[in-house]
Amino acid sequence: MKFIICILLSVGIVFGETITRSGVNVFVDRDSINKDRIKQGGMDKSLAQVRRIFNNLNIKSSNSAPPVSRVMVLQVCSTKKLQTTKEVCEDIPNNQLATQYDHEGGFFVVQTAVIGYGGKGYGSATFLGNEARLIETSGIDIDGDRRVDGYLELWDISELANDSGIFSYTSRSINVGPALNTTIFIK
Repeated sequence: MKFIICILLSVGIVFGETITRSGVNVFVDRDSINKDRIKQGGMDKSLAQVRRIFNNLNIKSSNSAPPVSRVMVLQVCSTKKLQTTKEVCEDIPNNQLATQYDHEGGFFVVQTAVIGYGGKGYGSATFLGNEARLIETSGIDIDGDRRVDGYLELWDISELANDSGIFSYTSRSINVGPALNTTIFIK
């Protein structure tokens, strides 16, 4: 038994890391694409937004997986945004229907979040009707109890039509619960 516990502890240390920003614990893989951006505060506004929404939903911790209760687009990041504003990502405030900046380029990704147990294989995204490629999923602990309350998901849309159009994200609960959807028009 001690051997198994040691292996589990070492795997957690070797293969994962917890980064706390804006009161949210983000569980990232050691080779995470987002790790440095999160550490340097590049997602602080988005994580604070997720925390505010979570608190407003008044979700209580339980031993079972909470159903999906909210999905959102947090950021749109692209080469063109970097070239025009010197910042790679545009933060998307809650309920914003379209990006304020034009986006396109070889680097073109969308950061989404789901509150509840969806995502991580239970989510999907499209851009201009074409399936986006999920490139990273990180668990998030929003209430500080060291349990996953939701997920951040990073979607690559650079290989899809580099044009303006609708990005759609859907996540369904892994247990009994709803499938929720959100969209944003990317200029």
